[in-house]
Amino acid sequence: MNQVLLEPDDLLEDGTARLTGRRLRHALEVLRAEEGDVLPAAASLGVDRIVLMNAARVEKSYFALGALRAP
Repeated sequence: MNQVLLEPDDLLEDGTARLTGRRLRHALEVLRAEEGDVLPAAASLGVDRIVLMNAARVEKSYFALGALRAP
């Protein structure tokens, strides 16, 4: 699911959030949001950066175990 990550500074006193910059563009262009829409959101929890890693070796090891073979 595509979500908007919120920072503490994004939260307003009325319980809503205000997006700017790249996250606003993402909401408008990718999520096709309009003003007032309710969007799926998550807190960044202080995470500075998210790195996606290629897990080919892990997958290869998992499949080599035979866990998916029919009995």
